Amino acid sequence: MNILLVEDNPDDADLVRALLLESEGQAVEVEHVVRVSDALERLHAGGIQLILLDLGLPDADGMDAIERLAGDTQDVPVVVLTGLADEEKAIEALRHGAQDYLFKNHMNGEWLRSSMRHAVERHRLLEELAGLQEQILEGARIRALAETAGAAAHEINNPLAVIIGNLELLATRTDLSPDDSDMLGIIRKAAARIERIVRDMGQTRRYATKKYIQNTNIVDFQASSDTE
Repeated sequence: MNILLVEDNPDDADLVRALLLESEGQAVEVEHVVRVSDALERLHAGGIQLILLDLGLPDADGMDAIERLAGDTQDVPVVVLTGLADEEKAIEALRHGAQDYLFKNHMNGEWLRSSMRHAVERHRLLEELAGLQEQILEGARIRALAETAGAAAHEINNPLAVIIGNLELLATRTDLSPDDSDMLGIIRKAAARIERIVRDMGQTRRYATKKYIQNTNIVDFQASSDTE
């Protein structure tokens, strides 16, 4: 496991390394930085699986450090290491995005490794839960779109059928002028286009959009239908 230790006290950094070395468990590679800015730069390079974070740093203090790291990376769990036996502050750290906390004066290698494992597992479960919630929301959105589009297609189909039927009757007339015939052809093409759109609306199976005016999107019924 690749860990990023964000700690400005060299003695505390050495303590974390020593605790990990003396305890049994998964092999751990520790990278050490002393500032949040350095941590952000390293995280953007990738490959870090867990952050061990001190709450008192030169360029960030307390909850600010957590918000900058947890909010910026989000895919890397954070375990807070604090020298203050302040449970309220530790719980506040959880509210700001940390997965767990440990008091430096009371931790040992086993507790540290256990906290790391649990933080990674909880983070993974939260990501899976977020994915499931997104799938549920997407399913609800597709159902709502399909129901609305199906109802609209049904309502449009009846008058559209009347329009197309009368256009076909007009096309059989022999007294139409060339201009009337051209106009009738334009109307028939427009009606056929509406018919295709209504068919796609009635067969909506997914949610797809396309660009519209002024940086807005609209539903793309052709891409959303199962006739694509």
